[in-house]
Amino acid sequence: MTARFLTQHGYRVTAAATGRGALRACAETKTPFALILCDVVLPDIRGPDLVEKIAAACPGAKAVLMSGYRDGRVDWERIRRQGYPFLQKPFNAPKLLKTLREQLGPQGV
Repeated sequence: MTARFLTQHGYRVTAAATGRGALRACAETKTPFALILCDVVLPDIRGPDLVEKIAAACPGAKAVLMSGYRDGRVDWERIRRQGYPFLQKPFNAPKLLKTLREQLGPQGV
């Protein structure tokens, strides 16, 4: 649903259901990712770990993390230390778009 919404708002989106899928998509893309929108808790990898792996392959890529959890599954200290913007679920569409614009800048679509 998020991928469809962002596509409708002019973003080019590569969606993946797992961390492995995201890493595979990153390796196969011809255009480096500009931004990584990632859940903190994934079935096969922690979101911050995934962001670091993709960012190594796409230097300069920005990241936004999100989660519906409010407990220890979210590594709050690491998120703060790394300076990742964070969206607490549920969030609304204007908040998502504003956060992405803040990370990508005016030409970021």
